[in-house]
Amino acid sequence: MLQMPLQIPTDTIHKFLAIFGLVLALSSVGFAYNELEKYREIEGKLARLNTEIDFKDMTSKLAVASFEESKKRLFEKEASRQGISSDELNKFRRVVDKLKLEAEAYINLVGVAIPKIKELKLLQRYSAYYFFVAGILLVVGALVAAYGFRRWHADSNRSRHG
Repeated sequence: MLQMPLQIPTDTIHKFLAIFGLVLALSSVGFAYNELEKYREIEGKLARLNTEIDFKDMTSKLAVASFEESKKRLFEKEASRQGISSDELNKFRRVVDKLKLEAEAYINLVGVAIPKIKELKLLQRYSAYYFFVAGILLVVGALVAAYGFRRWHADSNRSRHG
């Protein structure tokens, strides 16, 4: 016959309730700690994504400013009837190419980041819900354990004295 290494107290329901309540309360604390770690990890990922987007936004703005400055210089030369050299045109083309690359990189980053941010925000919302569930389980476990220990103590006193 199969022997269980741990005997569950089945002689009184109160012993069972006391131990079950303790296990439930302690499990809810472990569950809450695990969810807290997940929540912190999600916050870190969101912060990194926001930093990446902010950095790419800054580099894109710098590229636009460089483009605007080069364009302004070329228009001023054209307006003053000075000729535009091929070096200046090549420099302007390089600025335009850099602006295109920055715009494509920004669009790609945002295209990847937005779904990730939505997913992380959803996980963050679920994590808050799990904290609430863990809190309820902690309270229920503590109440069940308190009831079980109280009744178990009362039963053991009655059996000793009566």
